Amino acid sequence: MLCGRANSDKLEQCQSYLACDPANCTTLDCSDSSLTGTLPSSLGDLVLLNSLYLEHNSLTGPIPTELGKLTAVKAMYLGYNSLDGAIPTEIGALAELTSMNLGYNSLDGAIPTEIGALAELTSIEFSLNQLSGTLPTELWALPKVYWMCVPAKLRA
Repeated sequence: MLCGRANSDKLEQCQSYLACDPANCTTLDCSDSSLTGTLPSSLGDLVLLNSLYLEHNSLTGPIPTELGKLTAVKAMYLGYNSLDGAIPTEIGALAELTSMNLGYNSLDGAIPTEIGALAELTSIEFSLNQLSGTLPTELWALPKVYWMCVPAKLRA
């Protein structure tokens, strides 16, 4: 089941995504939808979700730790918003994740070492945030990563 681009009124679909059956929702594409506000923790209830596209909006606030329950997700694009706070360590539980974009937000703190457990990850974007600290060595050991964009100010 597709939640998002199900009809021509994408914004309406995105604002009422939980109107679809959360038990069957596999894709949520609300990119470029002029969305505002915070990410609801109820996103974690979409347990069959394999694609989450929320980039290019005006979303604010932290990334909910409940996203760590999306164990089937393969693509997570949250870039180009105004998300802030730390990257949740729970993202390290997303064993199927292959592509993640968290760039172009206001995320701060260190990149969690738990992301180093994402063995299926092929591309990852952290650029243009307020991240600090040391780049976790676990990221360099990810076997399938072919593209990684991190802030230059992070120490290796």
